[in-house]
Formats: sequence, C-alpha cells, structure tokens
Amino acid sequence: MFSLPMRDLIKRTDMKPRILTLLLVALIYLSSCQKDGVLPAIKPVDQAINQTPGLNHDSVTTTPTPVTPPFQGVVTNMIKGAYLRLQMAKDPANTDGIIISFDSNASAGYVRNEDAPTLQGFGQVSLSSLSSDNIALSINALPLPPTSYSIGLSVNAKTDGTYSLNMTTINAIPTIFQIWLKDNYKKDSLDFRSNASYTFDVYKADPNSFGNGRFSLVIRQNQAMEIHLLNFSAKKAAGAAQITWITENEFDYTGFTVERSTDKGKTFTPLTSFTSPGNKGTYSFTDQKPVTGTDMYRLRIQDLNGAITTSGVISLAF
Repeated sequence: MFSLPMRDLIKRTDMKPRILTLLLVALIYLSSCQKDGVLPAIKPVDQAINQTPGLNHDSVTTTPTPVTPPFQGVVTNMIKGAYLRLQMAKDPANTDGIIISFDSNASAGYVRNEDAPTLQGFGQVSLSSLSSDNIALSINALPLPPTSYSIGLSVNAKTDGTYSLNMTTINAIPTIFQIWLKDNYKKDSLDFRSNASYTFDVYKADPNSFGNGRFSLVIRQNQAMEIHLLNFSAKKAAGAAQITWITENEFDYTGFTVERSTDKGKTFTPLTSFTSPGNKGTYSFTDQKPVTGTDMYRLRIQDLNGAITTSGVISLAF
C-alpha cells in the first residue's frame, strides 16, 4: 500500500494529460471561432438616401485635389459608420465573415490596431480581404476612393464544392459608390448592391479557382450621380447682390462657397461657406455690402472626394 505522498504524486501525474487535453480543445475552439471573435461592435447608422442621376453642365470647370497613392485622392469628409460585411458560405453551418470599413483617415496598407489580420482557423471555408500590401485581413479599414479602387479577396475551402459569396450588410456607404464583385476566374462581375449573393465552384486541383487571385471587390463612383451645377445667377436687388444657384445630386457632404472679386478677377474672397442639408436643390445668398465698382461673383462646390467645381463668373456694377 502506497504512502500518502506517493498517492498525491500519482494524482498529480494523472492530471497532466487531462490538463493538456483541455488546453488543446480550448485552443481548437478558439481558433475555429477566431474571426467572429475579433469583429468590432459597429453601431448601425442609416443608409444613404438614393439619388437620381442628372445631366452635366457645360459652364463649370473642375480642379482635382492632389493625388495620394494608391487612390487618386482621398475622401476629405468623414463618412461615419460606413462598412460592408461579406460572408463566404458552404451551408448555413459553415461560414466565414469579414468587415471592410471606410474612414477618411484610414490607410490602404496594413496598420496595426486599425486592421485585424486573419487568424488561421479550422473551418470548412475561409474568407479574407487583402490590404494594398497584400496582408490577409478579417477587418480592413480603408478610405473611400474618389474614382475607383479594387480590394482583393482571398477565398479558400477544405473540399471541392459549390460555395457562395454574400454581402450581408451595407451600411452608410453613399449611393454614389457602386460596389461590384469581380470574378477573374470566370471572367464575370456582379453588381453587389443589386444582387448580394454570388455562387461559385471550388476545384482543389485548380489553384485558380480559389486563393488570392480569383475575386476582388471594385468600389467606384457613379459619374451620373456626381454633384451637378445646373444654374448660377447674380442680380442687383435694392443695392445688394442676390446670388442664386440650382444643383442636383448634392448630399449632406457637399460644400458650397460663394466668392467675390473686386480686383477684376485677380483674387476671390469667400463671402459665405456652408454644407448642403442634402438634396435641397435651390440655394441663394445676398451680398448686403457690395463694393462700389465692379463686383465679380462665382460659386465653388466641394464634393465627397474633395474635388472643387467652380462656376462661371458673373459681374455686377454698383
């Protein structure tokens, strides 16, 4: 019969494999659930209001903002709470999801504590988005592009079969931005705003049917939905200058500035600046103190991407 110390030793020795087994099970469980665990709690905000495409106006000129790679400029007005949730699914029980969020201060490349790298799991499917420096991410923060930008997607599966890519959430992304899913393998594309699910096949023997090169998400501005200046006018009214303009497709990120020149157009000084309340269409401003002589007026419009559109100049004599 063993003494008490020996029995205690045996108990301690028997518990080691049990502890190791429990730790291994916990590690597998956490790895399989890794992406859902790192997704942030994002407070929902209202969807952007649909806008109607309009016509271009010939009397305006556009001056683009300086370019900053990889985008041709950046969004200068913060879009609050804008994000997409994408999901790859084999069936209701086997899915993987990612978030692509949009912030005017974000970087297209991987930034620690801004993005979340993909952790290797043990599920049947795997989905990641790719940063501009090709890092696989489960959470990818980007600035919205003023023209067009392609976001690489990485898809993988354990077995051959039919799978789907789904856009499960689109939140607060202005409708001026089109969202397309591009399939390089099938030479196909899908308007993801109108059709939020795409079915495809994976063949493990064909590496082109999965991995980093097959899919990309293309986000681009719809030129027909850009801000259009339809009319700009100025007239004298009781010793003041009444400035009026008509626009379409403006939203609550569109900025207006009325400017005046009193030195024959050499320099222009802002008289008033404000942000559109959204889809108003007709605006006016009264210059109560025009300068004696010739006063020249023009309108500057700053849109979502920071591009400046300038109206023609109208002169009034006082």
